[in-house]
Amino acid sequence: MPHFIIEHAAAIDSHQLLTSVREAAVNSQLFTGPDIQVRAIEYSDFQPALFVHIQARIWQGRTGAQKRLLSVYPNYLKMLDFSKSRSAPN
Repeated sequence: MPHFIIEHAAAIDSHQLLTSVREAAVNSQLFTGPDIQVRAIEYSDFQPALFVHIQARIWQGRTGAQKRLLSVYPNYLKMLDFSKSRSAPN
């Protein structure tokens, strides 16, 4: 059962980010939908800029090639707009 822990700036939309990470995990075909656990931790105090950090905790049994395939999906996330309607903190 994979666990994806997302830490991110409060100015980023948690719901959209959670949904996108879960969809990327399903689309990788390395896991089945019901087994995927995704959660987010939102930070309002940070410096210097907006951030998203995704940690994947995966049980044994995945090859190095499969792990590398999963690591490509964060590049997909770069193309999405997760900003909330409020402005980012300075």
